[in-house]
Amino acid sequence: MRLVILGNTSDGDIAKALLECNEIDIIGGVVDSYSKETQIFQSAFLQKHKITEITLDKIAALKPDMCLIISFFTLIDMKYFENLLSLNIHAGILPKWKGFNANAWAIINGEKQIGYSLHQLTDKMDGGDIYHQWIEEVGEYEFYAQVVGRIKTRFKAEIAEILLKIHTRALKPIPQDTRVEYFCKKIGKNENFIKTWNLEAKELYNRFRVVAAPYGKGLFFTYKGKNYEICSMQSPSSYAGGGAKWREVYLHTRGNCQYLSKYNVG
Repeated sequence: MRLVILGNTSDGDIAKALLECNEIDIIGGVVDSYSKETQIFQSAFLQKHKITEITLDKIAALKPDMCLIISFFTLIDMKYFENLLSLNIHAGILPKWKGFNANAWAIINGEKQIGYSLHQLTDKMDGGDIYHQWIEEVGEYEFYAQVVGRIKTRFKAEIAEILLKIHTRALKPIPQDTRVEYFCKKIGKNENFIKTWNLEAKELYNRFRVVAAPYGKGLFFTYKGKNYEICSMQSPSSYAGGGAKWREVYLHTRGNCQYLSKYNVG
């Protein structure tokens, strides 16, 4: 199967998994112009693995069997994919969780599952029919990166086989039921900083699980004019061996050699 890839993950893991499949020939790669850092890495990856770097307007001339968007932040005009089987890898469980950082937002909002969805590319954001999904349960005290790690392990092991089944039409897509859907924004500085304690303790803990270091950029708050990073957080039930309600969170913080041992939030 002749495949064109668009974009890449930060470590190239998905593209590497596809390169290991003898039945898939990656005949071209489109670099995402989202940032200089992205361009440099993706161009270097293509060069290292002897994949021809192409622009969007050159895709059709290659006559690929399939186009796969791995991770691409720049908006793409659908005119480049007319009469081509084009798929997108979405980090989120469709049809409900769409947009940026969908899995992270799902955990922040208390969802018990996150996943990846492989769907048809359309002119609607994450709106095409779904071919396959990789879904994992989220443990009550698991960090975002831990669950994503499990999903990606399965994903990398299975993605080549799934694409080949789609190519041979052994796998059929399922239309999305869009009665309930959330369009998520990118996780930004607002999500890394606690501006109010007027929130549920479990909501605070869920946010910590997503953005806390070393997986994220950290979760911070200001106290008496100084910034503090929350280094660890546990629910009362994890201290008491279960049974306690989510009414307070214990915070162990680092910042200017000061220590906050406990803070009631509800």
